[in-house]
This record gives sequence, C-alpha cells and structure tokens, in this order.
Amino acid sequence: MTQAFSVIGVQHGHCHDMVRQLTGAGAKLVSVYEPDGERANRLIASYPDALAVSDPLEILDNPDVSVVVLAVLPRERASLAIEVLRAGKHVLFAKPAALSMKELADVEAAQFASNRLWTVFYSEHFLSEATRHAVSLCHEGRLGQLRHLIFSAPHQLKPETRPEWFFDKARAGGILADLLTHQTQQLLSITKAKTARLTHSRIERKDLLQTRQFEIAGE
Repeated sequence: MTQAFSVIGVQHGHCHDMVRQLTGAGAKLVSVYEPDGERANRLIASYPDALAVSDPLEILDNPDVSVVVLAVLPRERASLAIEVLRAGKHVLFAKPAALSMKELADVEAAQFASNRLWTVFYSEHFLSEATRHAVSLCHEGRLGQLRHLIFSAPHQLKPETRPEWFFDKARAGGILADLLTHQTQQLLSITKAKTARLTHSRIERKDLLQTRQFEIAGE
C-alpha cells in the first residue's frame, strides 16, 4: 500500500528535498497547504496529483494521510508539530525542529502520547555523499581511533533570494539553530553517541542589510 503524505508550509527550500526523498521511496504527495500561492504552485507543479488546500485542518482530518512534512517558519514548527502528532500522524521536519528546550520537550511529550514518530531531515547528511562516506569510514575504523572532531560550516548570505524572515532571529532561531543542528547530528552519527553536552558557545552579530543585528558567525 502506498503511503500518502502531505506538506504544511513551503517556507524552507528543504521542503522540496524532503518531498523528493519521500516520493523517491514510493510515497505519494496528496496535498499541500501554503498561504503563499506562488510557493505552493512551484511545489505542486512537479506533482500534478497533489492538491492545494486552503486550511491545514483538511490535512489533519484526512485519515489517508499518515505523514506530514513541516517546512513552516522555524518559530511555528514545534506548536504545529504537536497538532499533527495529536492528529495521529507522523512528522518530518525541516531543521530546526524547535527553538527552545521547552519547545523540544513539548514536542517529545506529544510524540510519546501519540505513539507516532517525529524526525528532522538533515540535508547535509542525507543528501551529502561525502558526509555519509565520512561516517562509514569512522564506523569501519579505517581512519584509526577517533580523538577529535572539528566542523566548519560556512553559510552563504544570498540576500537576493532568502526570505525576509531568515534575517529575523525571533522567527528563524539564529545561526546556531540553523547550522549547529547539522553539525550536532553529524557528531552523534560519527561517534555513535546518544547525547552530547554543550560547554561553550559564541555568536558574532553585525548590523547588516538594515536588519536587527544579523548573526554572521557562531561557534
């Protein structure tokens, strides 16, 4: 039986990657909710059997939909994921899935109560052959005993193509929520660790493009 899934939000470009991966695995996109008609149409154009819906409840109330892809603004993801889980559906997030420890705890509580799955699509792992190869080399012991790891993650500014919300930390979460999530996931994958502890962080802000102190660097 073909798994049916829907999309709520096409605000993040990784939405297209997630849909391609799911359809490539045999699932079927049946509906999309996105208030921005242009964004919705760009996605649906590649999947003519999918329908644009005017209310996310049309997705949450559809018993045929088992998985929901969330690519709304980062600030909205945790609260919406809770609604999706409570509706009895699995959730696939664009990263980051949450912007605070409380949001994360609330999503995990909803996941536990619903007995459904939620997971984050880390494109820098799943779409990167180099990353997957590096993980395999470490797991096979071909690089020797692991002692130390350093990650570098430059990010292109691209103000002409990025949405306005990307430059607003309150809505996007800032540089660590955006990029460090990738490196943390890779760290856990390479080391096979279940948890990691943050001991230091630093953010560099700069007035840029008339934004509110855009974060240009973090460690």
